[in-house]
Amino acid sequence: MNILHVANNTAPQFGGAYRSIVLFRNAAGTRNYPTECVSFDDDPHTNPHLNDEASWRIVPTRRGVLGSKYASISQRTAGKLTELIQSADIIFVHLLYRYHAVWAARRARQFGKPLVVVPHGSLDPYVFTYRAFRKRLWLKAYHDLLFRDSLVLYATDREQEKAAAAVGNVKSESLFWPMDDETGHLADTLPREPSTPRRLLLVGRLHPMKRVLETVRAFCRASVPGWQLVVIGAETGEISLQTLQTAAGAEWNRSVVYRGVLDRQSLYLEYTRASAMILASHRENFGHVVAEAMRFGLPVIISEDVDLCTVVRQAGAGLVVPVSSENDILDCLASFLRSTPDELEELGQSARRAARENFDFLTFANSYNTILETLVSQGAKHARGRDLQIA
Repeated sequence: MNILHVANNTAPQFGGAYRSIVLFRNAAGTRNYPTECVSFDDDPHTNPHLNDEASWRIVPTRRGVLGSKYASISQRTAGKLTELIQSADIIFVHLLYRYHAVWAARRARQFGKPLVVVPHGSLDPYVFTYRAFRKRLWLKAYHDLLFRDSLVLYATDREQEKAAAAVGNVKSESLFWPMDDETGHLADTLPREPSTPRRLLLVGRLHPMKRVLETVRAFCRASVPGWQLVVIGAETGEISLQTLQTAAGAEWNRSVVYRGVLDRQSLYLEYTRASAMILASHRENFGHVVAEAMRFGLPVIISEDVDLCTVVRQAGAGLVVPVSSENDILDCLASFLRSTPDELEELGQSARRAARENFDFLTFANSYNTILETLVSQGAKHARGRDLQIA
């Protein structure tokens, strides 16, 4: 079985879709199913290292009528990619509202290939708080193309439930994205050595969606002795290093420290030295860094809009907080940061157990491959528009 993933601007430094596709590729590899990945990129130079991976193809896009974010590709490039579609047994489309999704879905329909749509949170109600008219118009225009007789794959049950308001009753499955075997092994073998002062990690690109500035300001206002906020992630056009420094004020390089972008090994070491993790995002359809932190035995503080909140709440792995303002973050920090070492340890052990139970790689791989095998075996039914039966 040959698998093709088509996505848009999958920069590794931004995680999300890129990390998920790598996990999907590795899961297919457990049954020796070859995977190819295509990324339609506005600026291919942002992803030069993807070209070092044999399974990745970077496709430069050209500016479209509605601007670069709605760009198209050349006819010559389209011809080459059509050959990939024809040779694949199943097509994945990652992320929505861009040309790559429409292009890939049309080709999948044209050649009778099963189609799997992975929204990565792009159907969450929060995404309709900005550019809502354009997105709803896009969904209305391409709803049948993308969702009729295809399968929508979500990272959590909560993401699945929230998406129903945008796309209605479509065929779908939810699978927790897993930890890869290497991460699990390191989480079990690297010694935990919490530092003094205790470190609270904030990991992710510096973007307003993650309430980075609100978290930094709330931490400074809480002013709890013995704690340091360590921020890790790439600058963005919305939040620069200077903006972050302004939010921290006098606490910059004192109780608030910026580590920049770290490779995986360096990030794992940060997990072993930290005492907790915070992510108060407006939305996260999964939250890879939350799952990782839990696997390393860190209690987590997350907003109710991080879709792993159900796991965290049920496991007693930290705090799940309704967040609508900076003051909500302040209130939870003022309480949590006064936890005793024993209380933090108990929460961390609960987090580790929950991560082992829910984010196991082989469990995910077996479920993922079974779904794909079922879809491919029923490919003829899919092409004729019949219902799919997923075991």
